[in-house]
Amino acid sequence: MRFPEQYGSYLKEPLQIHSAELDLELGNDDGRVRVERRLTKNQLSVSRPLDIGPGPETFYLINTAGGIVQGDRLSTHISLGKGCRAHVTTQSANKVYGMERNCAVMETSIELKEEAYMEYTPEPNIPYAGSRSFQLTSIKLHGNSQLFCWDIAYPGRYARNEEFGCDLYFSRMEMCIRNEPALIDSVVIDPRRQGPGAVGIMGEKKFLANAYAYASDYKEFEKCLKGVSYCINGRGVILIRIMGNDSLDMRKKLERIAGGFRKAYY
Repeated sequence: MRFPEQYGSYLKEPLQIHSAELDLELGNDDGRVRVERRLTKNQLSVSRPLDIGPGPETFYLINTAGGIVQGDRLSTHISLGKGCRAHVTTQSANKVYGMERNCAVMETSIELKEEAYMEYTPEPNIPYAGSRSFQLTSIKLHGNSQLFCWDIAYPGRYARNEEFGCDLYFSRMEMCIRNEPALIDSVVIDPRRQGPGAVGIMGEKKFLANAYAYASDYKEFEKCLKGVSYCINGRGVILIRIMGNDSLDMRKKLERIAGGFRKAYY
């Protein structure tokens, strides 16, 4: 991970590091998903493919530790082969506990080969008071692959008055298409440098969701984007931002958009 220089001091704070890995390679077996490689280390794991309704088979990413703590270094790699279609999500919200030293780093790399289709919809990140977390999601796309994914951030345990009580929350999304950079999008919540409630950051909103989509043609998909803020960049990637004070309402909007993408391309 290209660690942000301004936060490099966190890495120098002495602490025992806890590493965990997941390497998952999926292939197409006559329209069904075939697990070609599944390598797990320590607390990271993944479910078997589940057929839970209309749409692609679903995989649940599992963290048996129950949350993220200081010193965690979590690395996940997912690859979809030619023509493979899959939906990948997580078992539960990603709880990031308070920390005294160092930080937690979570890296996820995804690669979609020719004609692959993926929905990547992890549960929200919840940074608790005093937490320091860095998340990098790196995605490589083939020119005719199709992707829908999102990244959701909660303000913390807001019912316990921990709104934006983290020391630092850093999340970056990077995408490449045909090995060419296509998108870099970062979310930084650093209350010590600037209050999250400032205009231009979160304002009066508590919850934030960024959704991303890539396909060759958005004619049908754009019909379900009415009423939300989105743009299409020069490389053809759609970026959708949703902010609000009602997490359930935000989730309904995201699921409606995800359903529209599935209807248009699956």
